[in-house]
Amino acid sequence: MEARQGTIAGSRAILVLVAQGDEDVSAEAFSYDFEDLGLLSGPPDPVLQTIARLASDLLGAPFAKVSLEDMARDKIKIRAIHGFEQAIVDKLEPTLDLPVCRTIIQGRRIVALDDLRGADNTADNSFLEALGAQSYLGAPVFDPADTAVGTLCVLGTTARIWSERQKEQIVDLASLITERITLRATLATVRLLSERN
Repeated sequence: MEARQGTIAGSRAILVLVAQGDEDVSAEAFSYDFEDLGLLSGPPDPVLQTIARLASDLLGAPFAKVSLEDMARDKIKIRAIHGFEQAIVDKLEPTLDLPVCRTIIQGRRIVALDDLRGADNTADNSFLEALGAQSYLGAPVFDPADTAVGTLCVLGTTARIWSERQKEQIVDLASLITERITLRATLATVRLLSERN
């Protein structure tokens, strides 16, 4: 089975292709959007929670989060957290805007902010203010088609200089989220195929 990504009706879609017989020329496609896979609502994925915790521990930052883009609602949703309470997200979510996350997704690149005071896209940011964040390091999360669909970021309560090694580490951890997205789509397909038999 091979997982690919596309867009259907304005929402992210993961396409899983299942070869028929020995040749890839004949394949059946199964399509799932992020909502189907439980990536945008419902209980947090425990693997994403673990990755957020590992990012916090490895990079020595008190806070970490995984965010994914909800194209249908033009929002970026926080889907895994470490170091702060879910109540903060729930309180802010109706008006939550994550401009730094949007910058990462649109630019397909790391954003390292050593000192948030006076940094672009951080003024009047209710989420950063609620955490008392003073530094930020984030990397894009990609889907199987290499489209940026979210972010993994860590936040510190003091200004700091992020090293090149730390930037490499957050990219490596973000790649695990891509693997998780692909795995969830593949497992959904396996379940569908088993129900046929």
